[in-house]
Amino acid sequence: MAYNQKEWLAKMDKATTGEEIGALIMELPIRGPAIPEDGPEFSTMEQQTTSRPSTSTTRTAKTQAG
Repeated sequence: MAYNQKEWLAKMDKATTGEEIGALIMELPIRGPAIPEDGPEFSTMEQQTTSRPSTSTTRTAKTQAG
């Protein structure tokens, strides 16, 4: 049987016990690969700064362009 979100949500609204909710959760389609036990691997990293900022702050908190 194909997953129908509207029908599933209607069933979820009628569910009253943890067992019923658990059974409905098991009906959800599987999406994507499983997350490994040691945690997810993130594909983004902090960018390394290669130059100084073009704006600096002086001791008097005034901004200098340069």
